Order: sequence, then C-alpha cells, then structure tokens
Amino acid sequence: MERLVSKHVVLESQVCVLCTGAMETTLHLCRECTFSREVINSNLVLAQICFTTETDGMTVLEWLLYCSERLDLNHFGSLIFLLWGVWKERNCRVWENKVTRASDVTLMSCSRLQDFINYNSSSQGGSTRRANMVIWKCPPVGCLKLNIDGAFVKETGAGGVSLEAFQLIVEYSLQPVIVETDALTVKQ
Repeated sequence: MERLVSKHVVLESQVCVLCTGAMETTLHLCRECTFSREVINSNLVLAQICFTTETDGMTVLEWLLYCSERLDLNHFGSLIFLLWGVWKERNCRVWENKVTRASDVTLMSCSRLQDFINYNSSSQGGSTRRANMVIWKCPPVGCLKLNIDGAFVKETGAGGVSLEAFQLIVEYSLQPVIVETDALTVKQ
C-alpha cells in the first residue's frame, strides 16, 4: 500500500480491509492487525516469540529477522505461510469481495504448508522429482527455443499437442531452433 501511495496512485481507501481499524501498511498487515495476530497467535510458539515487548517498534524486516533467529525452521516456515495466508485473504477481500474467517485462513495456510512439505520431502519422492526436473535454460544468442506441451482430457480420452509453432518455424524458415518437450509422441 505504501508503494502505491508513494507513486501517487489514487486508492479508494487506505484502511486495512482485514480489521478496518487502522491504515494499512506492511507493518500493520504483518504484525499489528488484529486479524493477522489472530492468525499468527493460533500457533502458541509464534505467539510467544513473535509478539514480545522486544519486538515493539521494529520494522517488518527487523521483526522477520528477529523471528528467524529465534524460531526453528519449521516454526519460521509456519510464520511465513501464515503471513502468506493473511496476504491472500487481504487480496481476496480487495479484489474478489470474499471474506474468510481468521480460523479458516489459519487452517488453509497450515494445509498449504503441509502440502509444500509433503511435495518436497524425500520420503514422498521429492528428491527423485527434483532430480528428474529439467531446468529451463536460455538458448544461445541467435537461436530460437520452442517449448511444447501436450494436453489430455481424462474423461474423454482426447489429447494432443499443438503443432502450430512448428508450422511457423517452417513457414518463416526460422533457424537454428531448439525444441523442448515432455510429450512422448513428439519426442519419438
């Protein structure tokens, strides 16, 4: 919000849409808003460490650094996901006119964090997934890179790969070209 104001963007209101009790700033949204506090205080460890008299008067970055130095990785991850949940809720209220209770924001944030952990854990095959992941690389200068993906509709059994890009390459004699795809039919 501060950034928009500093760039002279006209806003309907600068009041926090979560608590309607103060001007919305990054600091307010992360630490001072009663809605945000309710979400973060749902975790007793975060409530004890993140909101002490020692943290009063800190900037957002100072506060996050303070928390990161005193929380283990799991609890700091919880804090970050809860703040993300608060931010998502703020945006839903502003842009979609949807309202969710703090307890539900907490539950959804914890669920997202658990999904993230499960996806990235080696016991769930995360290390295998990361080992097989192809990382996009910029093509050499003067070379065109074409990335092609396929689609499949499970219910109908229909699927396909768009070959329009290939047609453009041939039509305009674009060379050299690197083609990347994970569609087995195109690779063969």
